[in-house]
Amino acid sequence: MKKRYIGKQKRHWERIQRKKRYGPCWDDIRQMVYKRDGYRCRACGRPRIKGHKLNCHHIILLRVSQTNDVRNLITLCDECHIELEQKGLKLLKAGLHRRDIVRMTYRYLIEKKIKTGKQLNETSEG
Repeated sequence: MKKRYIGKQKRHWERIQRKKRYGPCWDDIRQMVYKRDGYRCRACGRPRIKGHKLNCHHIILLRVSQTNDVRNLITLCDECHIELEQKGLKLLKAGLHRRDIVRMTYRYLIEKKIKTGKQLNETSEG
């Protein structure tokens, strides 16, 4: 019983911290981006299924852009999100400009699509 209560407290605290960081409308914005992208990773095309979580990724990192504009957000699976996030952080630490991060992101998406054999404009199964 006590363990369950601690878990609820932790989830509540995490929700509060997320609202502070991303803003009060983050959940709505995130769902809008998932819907726009067809609930699939924009890089590898992996759908949201059990065991594979989707993430709403800021192309220009939130700490730089300071905005949740949907034009700056894409849906990525965990694997692609981690890889792209690390590449973006490396570019920022190297002192490169926002444009370089955007170019790197779109280059990554194109390369990933070519590797998986997906079409560039394909977002969901029709």
